[in-house]
Amino acid sequence: MLSVKRKSDRAAMVADLARVATEHGATVEIEAEPGCFLGKRANLVQIRAPRGLCLNVGIDGSSELGNTHVLSWFIPHNFDTRLAVTFAPSVNEFHFHKATDVAYDFKELLAIVALRLNSAANGSAFQD
Repeated sequence: MLSVKRKSDRAAMVADLARVATEHGATVEIEAEPGCFLGKRANLVQIRAPRGLCLNVGIDGSSELGNTHVLSWFIPHNFDTRLAVTFAPSVNEFHFHKATDVAYDFKELLAIVALRLNSAANGSAFQD
């Protein structure tokens, strides 16, 4: 099993996450260790999907959460796009620009990202 605690695993996790995101139509930017602002043992994967949907994922060897990842999806306020309430378990129903998922291991993180990006690509992630 991959672990954020091992440098070689973090590199593999970043590559796998970037692959899944691009396979589902998103663009990816990576801020890699040791120069990542999150810390010298961290990588930041920035995912941008259709209609402004964004996700930043930290793969951080110093994280107290270990291999648990809190995924904070967001749409910048300069977009008029709004998330559907069915997009994720927790959608902010005040402005519909934020949603949260929790992945308890890396395999689940990849599955959630694939599912959410697929819904962005087919339009079901958004309100009409």
